[in-house]
Amino acid sequence: MAATLERNEPLDEACRLVGRFLKHYAIMERALDLAIGKLLGLQGSTIDIIGANITIAKKVEVLFSAEKFLAAIPEKGRERFLEKTRGRILALNDDRVIVAHSPFDPGPNGGVSFRKVVTRDELKFRDVPYSLQKIECKCKLAVGLATDLDRVAAEMKSYEPSFDFSDARNSASYFALL
Repeated sequence: MAATLERNEPLDEACRLVGRFLKHYAIMERALDLAIGKLLGLQGSTIDIIGANITIAKKVEVLFSAEKFLAAIPEKGRERFLEKTRGRILALNDDRVIVAHSPFDPGPNGGVSFRKVVTRDELKFRDVPYSLQKIECKCKLAVGLATDLDRVAAEMKSYEPSFDFSDARNSASYFALL
């Protein structure tokens, strides 16, 4: 199949929508990188190096596992917020995989129609339509997640060992002293 450079109004609009989604996804991913940087005490370009070399799924695991371990015992509301935020990031990443890795054409009623390859048992192609409204919703979700990640980073409290044995994490500190 020979590649051709196409230009037409519906295709240009589909390309604009794909770019819009990816731009807002990148905003959310940058907030995730900065939160990991804060968690690990990284600064400047070190955050960029780590962010460029870790998959989104690993970034999410690092941030939320470490945050759960390091934070002072969170109340149930915060635990629910963290789990919900984690799930929403991973769901948005599923959309990113489709948008970034699938060929696409303008949708029949505007929007974008992605052609996703599915390889379970046999090779299949599945059309995945994204309307203008769906893409806008995903962009708003990405911006909201960036705000939530900023909140997670701002509220991180490092765990400080103490002799308060009502916190089970302090038991290890006690036994280390023996």
